[in-house]
Amino acid sequence: MLIEDLDLAKPPFWIAVIGAAVVLSLIRHLPAKTPLFAAINATLLAYLIGAVNASLVIAGLIAAWYVARRLHGTTRHWPWLIPAGLLTLALFFVQKLPGAAASLHAVGLAPVLSAIGFSYAALRLVELWRAMVDKRHEPIGAIETINYILPFHMMAAGPIQSIDDFIAQPGVASQLSRLDAIQGIYRIALGCFKKFVVAATVDATLLGDLSEPGVKWIVQGPAFFIWLYLDFSAYSDIACGAGRLMRVHTPENFNKPYIARNMIDFWERWHISLSLWIRRNVFYPTQLTLVRSLGPKRTLFCASIAFLVAFSLCGVWHQVTLGWFLWGLTNAVGLVAVNIYRSRMQKRIGATGVRGYLANRWIHAFAVLLTLAWVSLSQIPVIAGW
Repeated sequence: MLIEDLDLAKPPFWIAVIGAAVVLSLIRHLPAKTPLFAAINATLLAYLIGAVNASLVIAGLIAAWYVARRLHGTTRHWPWLIPAGLLTLALFFVQKLPGAAASLHAVGLAPVLSAIGFSYAALRLVELWRAMVDKRHEPIGAIETINYILPFHMMAAGPIQSIDDFIAQPGVASQLSRLDAIQGIYRIALGCFKKFVVAATVDATLLGDLSEPGVKWIVQGPAFFIWLYLDFSAYSDIACGAGRLMRVHTPENFNKPYIARNMIDFWERWHISLSLWIRRNVFYPTQLTLVRSLGPKRTLFCASIAFLVAFSLCGVWHQVTLGWFLWGLTNAVGLVAVNIYRSRMQKRIGATGVRGYLANRWIHAFAVLLTLAWVSLSQIPVIAGW
């Protein structure tokens, strides 16, 4: 499943949120807040996976921090990137490839990786190491690395904060204001209502045996998409609300995806932090490499290949199965089709014609329905358990 195993119906998460909000607000000395937040992250981690496992995870983060420092301080990156990258990839497959943990006799490792949201942590590691290779920032400290890779309120299901955003913001900001408290509590309440009331109702009434084939998929595809949005965006609401209470910057992850008029617009509204990560770290590098090889006249073709590569990888990032690969491929096909359609329409009717086309309400309504249908269609391989 998309969302990792951090049970929001149990007290530890909420104790951590309330405790962190109170303690961080009481501390007046700003530099002291960063190590205090790291201690809170480490404490909840120890509760979730045990002190020994938590110690190993923290040791791994310190190793990742050391690799980042070495990458920043040298021009010979591969001796550090290759072993660090292969280890990260191996851990990812242990978590996401069905049966991998058993085959490697590492059954106990998979639950730990799932509990810490390792697939999200791995993407943040890529962000950190790429920034050091590009020399975009000075290396962050070991304590800041813990707060960036494993912030407890973003641990299970994101959002995926970029390293540029993390460094641009203070680790833990100043005192909690009344407005911040009200907004934070509102977002948490909204998230809890969506998750425990609305999403739970959709699950109970519309989603039965998702692996049962047949006509039910026609209903379950849209229903699963509705449930997924409610459940996932609820977690993001809670994460943003908790971040507001703790004065820890937390990126927004959703922006009304149901009104997206095409697949490109949809992925600018759905799981925004993942979409931006894919754009920064997969799509643009792939497209630029292809354009340099094939020439600027093949830009549209290069963009199409980059979409296919990026979203096929996005699919297997969720889980290494045929169903998730087909999900990613279906999204990629939708993105390629929209990009080609946009390009040809621009050439055929010009800027004035495009403005009129976009302003037409009937076309807009049809485009929104078509987008929702395509997104629902992409869910079927996942629902079927392929």
